[in-house]
Amino acid sequence: MNIEETKDKNLIKSIITEPKLWKLEYGQGMDIKDFKVDESFTYLLIKEENEILGMFQTREITRILVDAHIYLLPQYWGKDYSLSAIKTLFKYFEQTNYHKIITDVPKSCSHVIKLLKKTGCKQCGYIDAGVIYNNKLMGLLLFSHDIKRN
Repeated sequence: MNIEETKDKNLIKSIITEPKLWKLEYGQGMDIKDFKVDESFTYLLIKEENEILGMFQTREITRILVDAHIYLLPQYWGKDYSLSAIKTLFKYFEQTNYHKIITDVPKSCSHVIKLLKKTGCKQCGYIDAGVIYNNKLMGLLLFSHDIKRN
């Protein structure tokens, strides 16, 4: 598995707006026809051989901190691709100046929380009433992973 940056807006849009992904992740509270690729993010394709499995949406928070979110296409769910992709992302960022990766997860997403813990991510914060997910206002858990130890 490898990761490579893409700036192909049509490809990015096709992954994020894939109907199951849209409903579960990005589309919470947004109409699909209103989606535009946010160029303040970096988009990293997740590939195995020449097949695109999904992508990461990343953004620098500080010079040493990066925010990352995975968009794995539904046909790859439940087969340990998420775990492999996240570990590949960690290796990818080891080659950079970033020290830590963070992500946020609605508190009801127990499968994502379990996955993050499996990869060694630690909960580092909680925002009460931080997201509307499945039409409910709920808490948002923050997770981090150290890329480089001080």
